[in-house]
Amino acid sequence: MTCQALTATLERLPLREREVRVEGRPGQWLATVISPDYDQIDDHERQTAVWTLLHDTYGLGVSREVEFVYTLSPAELEAQHGEDEEAANAAIIAQAATGS
Repeated sequence: MTCQALTATLERLPLREREVRVEGRPGQWLATVISPDYDQIDDHERQTAVWTLLHDTYGLGVSREVEFVYTLSPAELEAQHGEDEEAANAAIIAQAATGS
């Protein structure tokens, strides 16, 4: 499976304004699907839809190729970036406090 093939498959999910990102390498793909529709869909349903599509397209062995698919709404993605930024700032402050 290539990055392009996985991306094209995930782009078939019936979601509005969907954005698909895939990174990694064969056997260790990580994907992110972002859509405002996910504001109305719980995590279990999101994952069920993604993995059903992947299993139907590539068979049950797809889990040896794809490590995980994150399913986020734009608001969840923004919140996640905020948390990452806060953690990075805290690490910088802690490093500065220790003088290293």
